[in-house]
Amino acid sequence: GAYVGLSGPTYNFFGGNNALNIWNTTSTGAISFGTNSAEHMRMTSTGSVGIGTTSPQAALDVSGSVAAGSTYEGTVAYVNSSTAYTIPDTTSNVRRITLTGNATITLPAFTTPTVKIYVLTLFLKQDATGSRTVSFLGNGTDTIMWDTGTQPVITPTIGEITILQFMKSSDETVWYGSMVWRQN
Repeated sequence: GAYVGLSGPTYNFFGGNNALNIWNTTSTGAISFGTNSAEHMRMTSTGSVGIGTTSPQAALDVSGSVAAGSTYEGTVAYVNSSTAYTIPDTTSNVRRITLTGNATITLPAFTTPTVKIYVLTLFLKQDATGSRTVSFLGNGTDTIMWDTGTQPVITPTIGEITILQFMKSSDETVWYGSMVWRQN
């Protein structure tokens, strides 16, 4: 195949063997793409990609409307709650927890990226004993406000599921919670 190359002290642009490679070889450099003398997309030196923003705050940060062809969210396997369980991070929007004791579940810390919303859906499943109860805590100084004013009652039935949803803005200290569904 043909090979085309262009190099400078801080960049490499080359192609061949069915590949196009663009490199910024400085440790803090970015790669920008644009049209009509305006930047539209940027990849930072850490690998974050911004579309419509020059300072992406996540692996992919889009400023503006997004159209996606997928309508599903990845999930994690069921974990056992014991009497206390802390949701470890915000890498998944769907968590599944089997209640293996009367549990206190602590919601994850969420303060970055700035001015973003994190939505967490929890599937709570009763174990083979059933009648487990659950309470929730915010992480650190975060609080929880329920849409009904009080925490909803989950299903007590063995093996059945209650689905709860929580939302939080990274620049606030309040989680907003509601029951989505309860199996009876």
